Amino acid sequence: MDTKLKNKSISFNLLVLVISINILIITGFLGITRYYYSKSVIAIGYMIGISIILSLLVGIFIINKKYKLEYRNNIVDLFYSKLFIEIRILFIFIAMNLIAYLHEISNYRDFFSYDYISGFFICLLLIYVAICDAYKMGLINKKEELDKYIKDKSLIYFIHNKTRSGYSKICNEFNGNLIIKSTKNRLLLKIVYIFLYVLVLLITAHHIGYHYIRWYDIFSMNIEEIFLIFISFLLTAVLLVYVFTFECDINYVQTAVGSILSGKYNNEASLSKVKIFKQIAYDIKNIENGLNKVIEEAVKSERMKGELITNVSHDLKTPLTSIINYIDFLDKEDISEEEKKKYISILKERSNRLKVLIEDLFEVSKASSGNMELNMENIDLIALIRQTLGEFEEKIEKSTLSFIKEIPNDKVIIYADGKKTFRVFQNIISNILKYSMDHSRVYINVSEEEEFVCIVFRNISKYRLNMNEEEILERFKRGDSSRTTEGSGLGLAIAKSLIELQGGKFEVIIDGDLFKVRIMIRK
Repeated sequence: MDTKLKNKSISFNLLVLVISINILIITGFLGITRYYYSKSVIAIGYMIGISIILSLLVGIFIINKKYKLEYRNNIVDLFYSKLFIEIRILFIFIAMNLIAYLHEISNYRDFFSYDYISGFFICLLLIYVAICDAYKMGLINKKEELDKYIKDKSLIYFIHNKTRSGYSKICNEFNGNLIIKSTKNRLLLKIVYIFLYVLVLLITAHHIGYHYIRWYDIFSMNIEEIFLIFISFLLTAVLLVYVFTFECDINYVQTAVGSILSGKYNNEASLSKVKIFKQIAYDIKNIENGLNKVIEEAVKSERMKGELITNVSHDLKTPLTSIINYIDFLDKEDISEEEKKKYISILKERSNRLKVLIEDLFEVSKASSGNMELNMENIDLIALIRQTLGEFEEKIEKSTLSFIKEIPNDKVIIYADGKKTFRVFQNIISNILKYSMDHSRVYINVSEEEEFVCIVFRNISKYRLNMNEEEILERFKRGDSSRTTEGSGLGLAIAKSLIELQGGKFEVIIDGDLFKVRIMIRK
């Protein structure tokens, strides 16, 4: 420790000690003045004594302001600071009684008696630590820190928290075997708990009031009387805190329930203040979360329903209109055979496109509902990927894309439906060919984990992806918002449903223009 800082600490402790000694000396001085039984002398003595004490307190304040004396804990103060605040207050009452006792002894000028000497030093110690403790509490600037200090050092809070935790432990130990779990019986138990508090309080207060308390001479009470009064006040304080908390909790719960009834589901701030009925608050919060989720899902479902109708109408209307127009052309008598063949070829292409759209819509509906038969078996994933790439070989060669395969040479066995998984890979590679930036690279990676095989497809999108991962998996969602590319917009939705139907995981990750599909299939 720095010498200057140490000296400041010693100076502060000496000042407090001087004040404590002077208080006791003044007490003796006032006792001596009473010996002369002169009212004028007694009055002058009391005035001088009070003036000296006030001067000392002002002096320590001025000195501390000027020299900024540092406070450091000593051994006695460290022990004292560990005591509960209520016990420290009890010690102050004891010190006050000792001061009154010393004052009475000094009236007879019996300064060298055992009672006076022992009382003097005990009282000196109590006054010293009380002043130090008051100074320490004055150093706490923030209200939150002061509240925390009081809660940590308060016997009332300690008893209250222990009682609450004990009550919760008793309820939890029953594990539903008794009816304590019900709200009705929990409330009944709390009422009994409060009744016992009141009963103990009344018995204690009656005993004190009938046998001990002499309000006309409070400083003449002995330690037993002070202790009983202290216990009475302590029980009263605990009861008041508990009842106040109980009432506040009821108010918070009623407010939250009223808000839910009026359609407001954000009551976390008020429910977080509940102390006693935490389980009820937790249940109400779960109900709120459930209602919020249901409402969000309902709003999302309505939005998706509207988009679905719009997209289906658009995607069905386009090929149907084209088919009707070309049929009208064929009805004309002045067209050549070559034009007829051309129109029939276009009709076939538009009809097939319409057929694929309807089949995709039917398939995604079945997959989403789980109403689809699966033929689960052990298959070679590597062979399945190579087979899918082979099917698209001509389109891949015509494209400007470079496919980079990071896959094992050996077999990787998965437990899946071969046809459904093949359809998943078809949809993903078809998407890659449609929406990848020209002259970019496409990565296909296969790795094995504990229970799953992970397949990752990565490509750079040619279109700006103004949507998140969840939106892109919605039905009829396309990479190009203008909907000029071929396809139904159901490819990824079908792939996700088919993978999840087989107990796997399907995830889309978007990072700028980087588009990544991550599939987890069970071994």
